[in-house]
Amino acid sequence: MVATRITPETFFQHCLTLEDQEEVAVNEVCQLIDWEQSSVSEKESLLALVTHMKTVAGEWEPMTNNGEIFGSFSKAGDDWFFELLDQGEMDYDMDSWEDEFACHSLFAESPWTNRSTVMPPLASSSEHPAVDKKSRTTLWTAVTNVGQTYTTCESDYGKVFVPKHLMESFKEGDMIRLRVQFKGFECSRQTALPWRALRILGESLNE
Repeated sequence: MVATRITPETFFQHCLTLEDQEEVAVNEVCQLIDWEQSSVSEKESLLALVTHMKTVAGEWEPMTNNGEIFGSFSKAGDDWFFELLDQGEMDYDMDSWEDEFACHSLFAESPWTNRSTVMPPLASSSEHPAVDKKSRTTLWTAVTNVGQTYTTCESDYGKVFVPKHLMESFKEGDMIRLRVQFKGFECSRQTALPWRALRILGESLNE
């Protein structure tokens, strides 16, 4: 195969095709490093990728008559598979929206001036649990994932991070009552999950 001469300007233009235009200034140095360190074959692969992307009309990679990568699907099977992908994406987005909305409702009902400076009581007279000035509250949660270093639980107000020292011997499906602290909404927090467990108050294990 004869090597194709690709200029830095052409290489950078292909990079821009794959990136958000607003991040050009931030990524300019990284692109220059990529140009200097990449081989001719890598530059040719980038060109081939961009060329291929320009031929894809829709959001998803077509799977009809593509035996080399995905196998050959009929048009009906192609549409059915894309519909499943769309449904999965929508389910995740809707779950995230519902969790965010529930948190907004929780804190709208517990404005800062009305919160206690001490731990809130276990029970609340409203439909939402009480919250203190440190954004701590009490939630019933279901264990959804048990990892090596932490556990993840699901509550009516989003996912909860449970650190290793609180994990004990829980398994997926267990119901745990946790004292938790809110770490912020998605646009402002520095953690992956909106809640962090502080203490285990009770449990209802599935047999």
